[in-house]
Amino acid sequence: MGPSGSGKTSLLKVLNGQWKRRLCYESKFYLNRFKLIKRCFLEQDISGHLMSGLTGRQTLIYASRLKNLFDSKNIDHEAIADRILNELLIVKIADKIVQKCSNGERKRLALGIELTSIIMPNLICIDEPTSGLDSNSAEIIITCLRRIVREHNITIIASIHQPQSEILEIFNEIYVLAKNGVCVYSGKPDTIIEHLSKVLKNIDLKSNQYYSSSIEKLINYCSVETTTDSIVEKMVNITCDKIIQSKQFKLINDNDDHDDDDDIYSNRQRFSLKSSWILLQRYCHNPMFKWTIILSIFPIILIILLRNFYPVEIAKQNGCFNFLENDFNYTICYDDDWKMINKDLMDNTRYTIYITFIYLTWILIPASILFAQEMILFDNEHRNGWYSTGSFYLMKSIAEFLPMFITTSIFVYVADIYESIHSGIYFWMLLLFIFGSLAMQGMGHLLAIITNGNFFALITILPGWMTLLFLLSNFATPIQRLNYYYQLLSNLSPYRFVMESLLILQYGFGRCQSKYEIQFVLYRMAFVHNDDDNNYYYQHFYYCIQQLLLNIFIYRLLALIMLIIRTEPFDNYRRKRIRQHYKS
Repeated sequence: MGPSGSGKTSLLKVLNGQWKRRLCYESKFYLNRFKLIKRCFLEQDISGHLMSGLTGRQTLIYASRLKNLFDSKNIDHEAIADRILNELLIVKIADKIVQKCSNGERKRLALGIELTSIIMPNLICIDEPTSGLDSNSAEIIITCLRRIVREHNITIIASIHQPQSEILEIFNEIYVLAKNGVCVYSGKPDTIIEHLSKVLKNIDLKSNQYYSSSIEKLINYCSVETTTDSIVEKMVNITCDKIIQSKQFKLINDNDDHDDDDDIYSNRQRFSLKSSWILLQRYCHNPMFKWTIILSIFPIILIILLRNFYPVEIAKQNGCFNFLENDFNYTICYDDDWKMINKDLMDNTRYTIYITFIYLTWILIPASILFAQEMILFDNEHRNGWYSTGSFYLMKSIAEFLPMFITTSIFVYVADIYESIHSGIYFWMLLLFIFGSLAMQGMGHLLAIITNGNFFALITILPGWMTLLFLLSNFATPIQRLNYYYQLLSNLSPYRFVMESLLILQYGFGRCQSKYEIQFVLYRMAFVHNDDDNNYYYQHFYYCIQQLLLNIFIYRLLALIMLIIRTEPFDNYRRKRIRQHYKS
């Protein structure tokens, strides 16, 4: 308990094992060597624990399936869900969509999903369980917490901003923090008056009426800076002496406790394809998945509008120039027929650039924004040991691929104006756009993780990053004429390899029949030879495909590694190394 900014949430995260590196090297955890702590943490913003689109019963059933995945017994998940609905007095929301439940019902449901495992957590830290609730709802929440503690032998540590005396009496122990994170009281609620009597005068210990006002007085003192108030300093000293004496007594009389260098162990779940399958089933109920399908219609609409400005005839010009029969420079500059041909070639090149940029950009933006939103739910569930990072990322990749494949098939079918030139070009275009889309999705995931899911940081970085990659896509200045470092960076641009592959499909592979003809578009792009060696076309085309596959691998691997690092699996090891360094 304590005012805002006193460190209640920080302390909960330390006790829960999340912020161990922020402790000083002298900090110690005393753990019972015969009791393994299975921890759980509930954020103040409860929406990050509940997936939209599910009913109360569905939420509990999916939680039970995920948390009890490796239990060998036959488990009745529906029976578990019904039991928790009854225990937490939320039976009426069994068939109600989560986002339509009240705030108090959602808080109890968030607690319920963590109790669905056969082996329940024995340490649950809850940040502000009564925030945003009226006094009646707050009392119901705390009463449910106390009943859970008694029935299942669970320790629940909850942070409360400024509770009423009736609510405070429900707790077994309270720990009061003041400004700068110092403790001014630790003990049972009914001994607060006795504690204040040691530093304040004129307090009647036998007066029951003074109890409620003593809590308010204690909270008021908590809001004062400890360095400027002597009463707060006295309370801090009294509390520290009390804690030290009780700890020394416990260590003398209890040999089961020991100083643990690794602190509280993190919840870890091993990779499982079944976890990914359950997550995929649950994700299908998510409104974000439905919005992904709906938003995929827009690039198809854009390409239909674009087709009105670029007719099929622009693809019929082969762009081949015989340099023996005509002067190359003179023809390009002055010949009217060549100017008309050149216009068609330029329009076709622009059309290729537009369809590449429109579609790949449309894939990147939703992929990054939606992934940033879903990371909130992933962080909470992964921290509480629901599933592994690999299971989540595999599910996310499959869930994004299905609508993307359907949309890409339709998009390429509408955008394909080259079938009369090269029969079967549709399947190659489809392959290129799928590869490019997979690379852009991985890029979006990586950007979302780098920005830590911050929406404003993400929308700030996205335009600049897309502009840079597009400028390095060989649409303006040929890549070979750029600085070496820009050439190296261009290998990370899916825009470049999709665009180059499309132009080779259109103008390469025997489009120019004579060995004395130069392919004008490819010559200007400066990435093919000006001769009839079709082997080079094949080499460069397959080089582009290889680079797209490499982009997919790099971006997705980096996203997975960053996601694993973000969950801090090496936190125990780092803290142990820090403590060993200071000891030495």
